[in-house]
Amino acid sequence: MRDTAAEYYELDSVKHKDILTKFSAHSLCVGACIILQAMGFKSHQIQQMLRWKSETWLMYTRNLHVASKQQNEAVFKASLLKVM
Repeated sequence: MRDTAAEYYELDSVKHKDILTKFSAHSLCVGACIILQAMGFKSHQIQQMLRWKSETWLMYTRNLHVASKQQNEAVFKASLLKVM
């Protein structure tokens, strides 16, 4: 994974060693969480698809434009509800 990242981002393995240590096979799991969330999959679907037994994977999701849009839509819909 580090070799792939070095090649893709054009990083020198010695000069950018500190950056490259952040890449591992685990990066694929993180990327998968982010992509599935961006595609609109629900939390339980992501957990099942990536075979997570706990909800630890939630820490890998990001504050994406998609999540922001969903939150805005929810607030808008709530503002339309009639309050007694």
